[in-house]
Amino acid sequence: MAPIKGRLTETALMGINGVLIAAAVITVLWLARDICIPIALAGLLAFLLSPLVTRLERWVGRVTSVLLILMMVSAGIGVSGYVAYMQVHDLTVKLPEYHANIQNKCASLRELSGTHFEGLSVTLEKIRQDLLGTPLGAGGGRDPGGAAVVQAPVSVKVVEPKTDLATQAQALIPTVLKAFAVSGLVILVTIFMLLDREGLRGRLIRLAGLGHISATTTAMSDAGNRVFRYLAFQLLINALFGILVAIGLYFIGVPNAVLWGGMAVALRFIPYVGPWLSACLPIAMACAASDGWTMPLLTLALFAGLELVTNNVVEPWLYGASTGISPLALVLASLTWAWLWGPVGLILATPLTVCLVVMGRHVPRLSFLRVLLSDDVALAPHEECYHRLLRSDVTEASALVESYLKDHSVIALYDEVLIPVLIAAEADHGHADLDHDRRAALHQGVRDLIEDLTGRRPTETMTATETERPLPTVAMAGPLQVACLPVRAMRDELAALMLKDVLTRQGCHVEAFTAVETAIDMVTAVAERSPEVIYVSVVSPSALVHARNLCTKLRARLPHHRIIVGFWNSTESLAALQLSFAESSRIEVVNTLAEAGRLVCAGRKTDEPMVEQLTMSPPRLVSAP
Repeated sequence: MAPIKGRLTETALMGINGVLIAAAVITVLWLARDICIPIALAGLLAFLLSPLVTRLERWVGRVTSVLLILMMVSAGIGVSGYVAYMQVHDLTVKLPEYHANIQNKCASLRELSGTHFEGLSVTLEKIRQDLLGTPLGAGGGRDPGGAAVVQAPVSVKVVEPKTDLATQAQALIPTVLKAFAVSGLVILVTIFMLLDREGLRGRLIRLAGLGHISATTTAMSDAGNRVFRYLAFQLLINALFGILVAIGLYFIGVPNAVLWGGMAVALRFIPYVGPWLSACLPIAMACAASDGWTMPLLTLALFAGLELVTNNVVEPWLYGASTGISPLALVLASLTWAWLWGPVGLILATPLTVCLVVMGRHVPRLSFLRVLLSDDVALAPHEECYHRLLRSDVTEASALVESYLKDHSVIALYDEVLIPVLIAAEADHGHADLDHDRRAALHQGVRDLIEDLTGRRPTETMTATETERPLPTVAMAGPLQVACLPVRAMRDELAALMLKDVLTRQGCHVEAFTAVETAIDMVTAVAERSPEVIYVSVVSPSALVHARNLCTKLRARLPHHRIIVGFWNSTESLAALQLSFAESSRIEVVNTLAEAGRLVCAGRKTDEPMVEQLTMSPPRLVSAP
């Protein structure tokens, strides 16, 4: 008991340590955001520009290539800014021309509101006045006796707002200076990152590698590739989105279509809300520039259609597995980074989360990040099946089986899902994590699944992927007589039922015994029937000693019969298991149902066609005399 308590205490301390480290990291990111944000932006720029610099520096050198690339980027941003300024200036000139349309739209909205919501607005106003204790009417009301009450006049003082140019400039200058300072810092850090890429990579490997240079290098390369692909594809998609928006708005007739297209490119870097923020101003402009509602509705349809196509077709096709983040994790990460760093955090959320996922893939102590954030399957198929059967949810387990059979054969289902479920249940039962009643319910669920598969036509369950190789066609003179014996427990009996299904599909006549029968009774019954092949089914924690005792009894009664022992999903060496049987006993050993199906018909070929061909997954090591 002491070692278990020690492990529990160690696990609790490790959990507390992890929570404290996470809290410290979040605190640093919050308090030092003015420093962390420029460094993060510079890192993203370095990821995006590094391939271009690497190619260009072969011709002009590293320093010149870095400066040329940054000058080109700065020139592009400058030209875009100038075009945006001209468009905004043109828009301010045109706005007075749309004053009449704006008034008409407002009047129509008020008329619509008055027609449909007049009763609601009056009711809400009465409730508001009742809560405030203010009677209806502008000048007063009446007291409880019916006499008029005249309220005293309220003095009004007119305050002139300070709108002089100096005051406005004084309020604007700090914001402008901060933006220029952040931009300059980002450019400066980006320059040094690009100039000293190898040195920076080496320092990170030395700090984070802790002697595991290979794993750290792989993690950094994986993170760099994923972030670069994401940024490059995001830039490409946003540019195409903005171009299509500008073209569509131009043909719809919305003024300053170029401005709205550029705004769509920039705002779409903000996940989820960016595209719709970019749609608000064009829709408002369409309302102002048109006499009716056709232009605003067409503008809304343009943005909605482009966003649907981009989200459901273009992005999945281009991104593929470039990010490796689950959708829910991306939403939560966006909220977290937005809380820490504001709008910039929304832009940086996906690249930073990609880095965290890659760290979880390659750093064992950070593997929880991969579980929480990545789009990998949370549980293996046998773990998911075990989880559903523990909840006594055979319907959900059956749905999982149906999904698994779309890409795998039934033999793979038995070998890779149902037998591991039995082994996991026995392990938990041995650790007192699974009581007898729940284990019995799980065994019944597995039996129900086997019976469901057994009762189907072979074509419904024997599908296979291209990686699975078919069983060679074996012609037999009549059905092969096979007996399947569980070595001692219910788990062995269920595995014997799976084997019976596999062999029956091969045209064999199979009799499976139950675990309730004693070894003597099974040996006596087998001796009376004298089958051609005898299978002994063993599932852990049933052990070699149990199989050896049963095989000894069988060999004593049937000295010339073929006996095959299946140690299903055994982790022990089959060569060692084979040596554990006496050489004279001629016992064959397998550890998968796939190989059991191949081995059972060996040495019994005739010219008659086989009843049915079985498709199975690649077998594991088999040792046979």
